[in-house]
Amino acid sequence: NKGIAILNKDDKYITKDLQNLKSKVFTFGEKEDNYDLKARVISNDVNGLEIEFKNEKQLETEKFNILGSFHSLILNAALACAICVGFEMKEALNVLKNFELPEHRMTKIAGINNSILLDSTYNASPKTMAASLDLIKSLSANRKIAILGSMNELGSFNDQKHIEIGTIAAQAADILVAVGHSAKYMSEGFKSKCDKPYFEFDNSDLASSFLKDFVKEGDLILMKGSHSINIDKVVESLKTKA
Repeated sequence: NKGIAILNKDDKYITKDLQNLKSKVFTFGEKEDNYDLKARVISNDVNGLEIEFKNEKQLETEKFNILGSFHSLILNAALACAICVGFEMKEALNVLKNFELPEHRMTKIAGINNSILLDSTYNASPKTMAASLDLIKSLSANRKIAILGSMNELGSFNDQKHIEIGTIAAQAADILVAVGHSAKYMSEGFKSKCDKPYFEFDNSDLASSFLKDFVKEGDLILMKGSHSINIDKVVESLKTKA
């Protein structure tokens, strides 16, 4: 009874059980105005996020050097925790604005020929692949290139899940570069939904060799795949050397 539950009220399963809690409750989210803390994404581009935070006392706006509107939920949760332990909203945001994502988890990197690399090569699943493609779909660039490594451990769902990712890529990218054991299935899904160019490679070394001469100024390049496919090698080959 003395504790406090900090809850994402946008989650319907959490909302369902709110009445059963005996502790104090602090709610956060994006959908409704009656939360204790509400976030609203103002802008989402290659320079990062700008988010408005509102509670009953304050309205504050802050910029963050991370990509993807889906990170708004993480930032909102962190701010909610800070408020609940006694920080003022502005004070907490002054610290939170310096948050950086871990390496290989949608890290923005300067690439060759003044391109922008989005390094999300730590690992991949159908859900995170789709979220990453949704991110580049929302961003502007001369060309959007999706370099997608095959996903592992999908069992009997392997072929169909890679086809599905290909169809999603067709709506998000101008060019698909598919790498690894299931590249052909991603290409199959991609070409079923568009007539944009696509390329297939057996491994990351072959993809790197091709891309060094293919990348142009202003390209926005998403790189993601299961860790064992070594898409991080492609990142190394395409990033600007110090």
